[in-house]
Parts: sequence; structure tokens; C-alpha cells
Amino acid sequence: MAYFIFLLLNLHYCTGLKIDNAISSLQEDLKENLLFVVPVGSFERTVNVTKTNIAHLRARYPGRVDVVLLHYDSKQILWKEKTADALWYIANVQGSLESTGGKFSLIQKYLNEKTKIEQYAWIWAVDEDFDITGINISLMMKTAKETGSKITAPAVSFPHHKGKKKSSRLITKRHECRQGDSMCEFQTGNPNCKYSHVNFLEVMMPMFRAEALWKILTECDHCIHEDSLWGLDLVWCKFVAAKFEMKDDMKGCALLDQHQGLKLDFHTLPSVYHSTTALKDVKSKNSKYWTRQRRSKCVTFE
Repeated sequence: MAYFIFLLLNLHYCTGLKIDNAISSLQEDLKENLLFVVPVGSFERTVNVTKTNIAHLRARYPGRVDVVLLHYDSKQILWKEKTADALWYIANVQGSLESTGGKFSLIQKYLNEKTKIEQYAWIWAVDEDFDITGINISLMMKTAKETGSKITAPAVSFPHHKGKKKSSRLITKRHECRQGDSMCEFQTGNPNCKYSHVNFLEVMMPMFRAEALWKILTECDHCIHEDSLWGLDLVWCKFVAAKFEMKDDMKGCALLDQHQGLKLDFHTLPSVYHSTTALKDVKSKNSKYWTRQRRSKCVTFE
């Protein structure tokens, strides 16, 4: 009888252990949820690229993907004109916002409660004129996690136009990222690096740890303006490094050199959302985080 009781207790212990392990594994999986956020207009090419990107991401991301579309032209209705489009929207978009404003002012408006953000491991905020279908999503996410950084981003590539040579001239007018722009060129990456720790990442395709994005949205003083996002990317790397007490302020951000998003020639965002006044305001309030000279530390393959 005593032996029988011993067997029952042992069975209960083993079964309970398996259940606990299963729950632990499930909780770990839930932590890897991804929120994909895209500010969009109603241009046909924007719609097509966004749909293709979402399909690619959902087919290849190992966890759950939720999608939020931020309609900066307040024309969400144009995404639902046809029955098939309306059905696609219902099936694929978990959240949306119609409002004017720059990319991160819209994100700030939508993610206005911590409960909206804390269920995700990553929030990936991608401009509407990027094609991410060439990215190995699973491998990119694995590398992003490996960096230990709070903000990561894939490198940028540009279309190859037959008969046209790449210009070596640096473009200084920064209304949009174009080939030759110094800040965009910085983010084209180094093919010899697995990833690079950097003190600057453009606002085009950043991917945030949830707790880092929440601090940027709620604690970064005068970093986000209604009419502009200029200056934000010049402070957020050092800002998150400081907020999370990282010993090396180069560890706040990482560029995923081996993974590239293709920059398309849409340039659809209204120039009204670019402001030198906002840029100066960000700098004056956050001088200790300001990136004066862009630097990177290459992490090579072992």
C-alpha cells in the first residue's frame, strides 16, 4: 500500500512538473508577440506594399503578429472601398487610428496606455515605403534578441536602377531618406558584421522592446512633436541606455547589418511633418543624450 501511494505521489509530481513546464513555455511564447505598426496614406502602391509586408511577416514570424495601421491622411475608408478589401482589413488589422501628425506622434496617440504595449516583446514601426519581403524574419528576430539592445533596426538597401550609377554625393536636405543621404548611408550596414552596436538609428524601421518604447513615449522630454519627428533618432539610443542603466551607452541600439529593408521611391509623407524648430527643441531639452557624431561597433561572426 505504501509503495502504491509512493507511485501516485511520484506520478503527480512528474505530471505537475510537465504542466508547469508547459505553462512556462507558453508564457515565454506569449512574450515573443510582435506588434507591427505602419503609418499609411491611401495611395494604391502604399496599400499594396503594406499588404505584402504583412503577409510576409505573418508567414515567417515564429510568434503572434498584431497589426496597427495609422492613417495619417484620415482616409481609412479608401482601404475598405471594395468588399474584398474590407474583408482583408477585418482579418488582418487588429488596431487603427485616423489622425494627422508625424509618425511618432501618431504612435504616441495610439499607444496611450501601457496595457496596449506590455503584451508584446517587440514593436516594429516601419515606414510605408519599405519592402521587407527580402528579410529572413526568423533569423532577424533571433539576431535582434542576441544584441541585447532596446532598439534595433534592419539595414537599408536601395533599388538598383539599370543604367544609373550610384551617386557618391551626400544629400543634405533631409525631407526624406534618399540614396546618398548621410544618415541613410550610415544605416546601409556593414556586410562583415553580424550586427553593430550604434549610437544612432533612423526613424524609418526601428524595432523596440516594449518597455523601451513606453519610456520614449512617456518620459523623453520634448522628444516627440505633433508636426515633426526630427531629432528623436538623435537622442533615443543614449536615452534608453541611460534609462535601463546600461554600462555602455553604445548598447542601447543595434543595427542588424545582415538584414535589409528595401527603401522604395515613394516619398509620400507630407513635408509639413519636418521641422527644424522641433529638432532644436529636442536638442535643447536632451543635450546629454544628443548624438553629435555617429559611431558603430561591429560584432563579427564567430
